[in-house]
Amino acid sequence: IKGFDILLKTAVEVVRAAPNTRFVLVGAGPELETLKQMSSELGISENVLFTGFRDDILDIINAFDIFLMTSWHEGIPVALLEAMALSKPTVSTAVGGINEVIVNGSSGLTAPAGDVTAIAKHCQSLSASTELRAEIGKQARQRVEEEFSSQQQKHKLFDIYRELVQ
Repeated sequence: IKGFDILLKTAVEVVRAAPNTRFVLVGAGPELETLKQMSSELGISENVLFTGFRDDILDIINAFDIFLMTSWHEGIPVALLEAMALSKPTVSTAVGGINEVIVNGSSGLTAPAGDVTAIAKHCQSLSASTELRAEIGKQARQRVEEEFSSQQQKHKLFDIYRELVQ
């Protein structure tokens, strides 16, 4: 569901154009060994760091230049909201609730699920432009603050209760 195989295939295209690029996969799920083997088979094991479980995820995300999410299905992913709140430019698949979170071209860049070429192109565009990364990161943070902050969620929930009572 998380599309980590797509992330690794995207990494191949990105690394081909920019060999010093590094990808970081955080977590220790059941696919970890398969993904490590896949990165080796794809010839990108030197470009991919598998951290395993980390409890300092905000520090990890904060170290990224770009946050990449290649899921096949999602609700509204907390990791995406965290990255956006940290002003990280994001590239994501346009699936499920992600379409509610990211305004494509403004608060992030989206591509169809499984479209390795489109995802890689978005990563390359962001990598090539400090200004674009900064602007999308700024818009991402603003989007989270305006639409997804705990304060905004409280107001939205209150509005729902008010509507139900009426």
